[in-house]
Amino acid sequence: MGKSTVSSMFRDEGVPIVDADAIVHDLYKPGGAAVAPLLERFPAARAEDGGVSRPLLSKEVVGNEVAVTHNLSCWCNCRCLCS
Repeated sequence: MGKSTVSSMFRDEGVPIVDADAIVHDLYKPGGAAVAPLLERFPAARAEDGGVSRPLLSKEVVGNEVAVTHNLSCWCNCRCLCS
C-alpha cells in the first residue's frame, strides 16, 4: 500500500492530512518562502520561472555534505510554514 492510498484512507475517516509535497511545491514556486534562501546558497537551482527546480537543487545537494547542511538550515528557517 502506498502513501496516497493510506492518506486517502485516513482522509475518508476524517483524519486531517498534511501534504508535505504540496507544501514544498508552494515554498519552491516563484515568490515562495524558500526561494530566496535556497537560491542564495544554490543559485544553480533556479528554475526557468524564477522558483526553485527540485531536480537542479538535488544535483547541488545529493552527495555534498556541506550542501545538505545548508539545505537543512534553510528548512529550519521555513519550518513555521508547515505548522
